[in-house]
Amino acid sequence: DALMKHIESAHQAQVVEWARWASRSAKYPMLSMLHCSLNGVKLSKTQAGIAKAQGMLSGVPDLFLPVPRGKYHGLYVEMKHGTNTLTDNQKKFLQNAANVGYAVSVCYSAQEAIKRIEDYYNES
Repeated sequence: DALMKHIESAHQAQVVEWARWASRSAKYPMLSMLHCSLNGVKLSKTQAGIAKAQGMLSGVPDLFLPVPRGKYHGLYVEMKHGTNTLTDNQKKFLQNAANVGYAVSVCYSAQEAIKRIEDYYNES
């Protein structure tokens, strides 16, 4: 499971690296706003309590692009790898986000997430 998390993190970093490069293109307006939730970061018990008190929420997807396209208010992307599956909190968050007008995706590689973001920019 630790290896899977490491691979997911590496894929997420590749997506962010691509986004920073691609955000210089007029093709992807406001792509520089893509950011992560940091929910996957290991915290001590004290740090976790502080983060929770400050609003950290279990189930928030890994990446968020707060840029409206077509009928969507923004795009949430949850990164997974191999046989990793969504937690109940992740399923609930993604369903709630979809219900209120956000595009949501679960991606199993950097390439899949990048393609999803590119496709999102083609929404009309």
